[in-house]
Amino acid sequence: MKGRITCKQVNAAVDELNKAVDAKYAMLKTSKSQMTEAVRKAIRQYKDQERKETKGMWLHWSRVLYGPHL
Repeated sequence: MKGRITCKQVNAAVDELNKAVDAKYAMLKTSKSQMTEAVRKAIRQYKDQERKETKGMWLHWSRVLYGPHL
């Protein structure tokens, strides 16, 4: 079965996406007094990426999944 992904691989990808979403929303729930400058910058980036066409949609990109070291 060359070229096919397994159920285990799909589940691992879904788990990674869930971790990224959990981290994002945990960051958004943080009170402003407890936010570091890095968290404020990340939240600004999330808000800057939201447009009329994307409002209410979930966006995923490599920085969320793998961090800013890419």
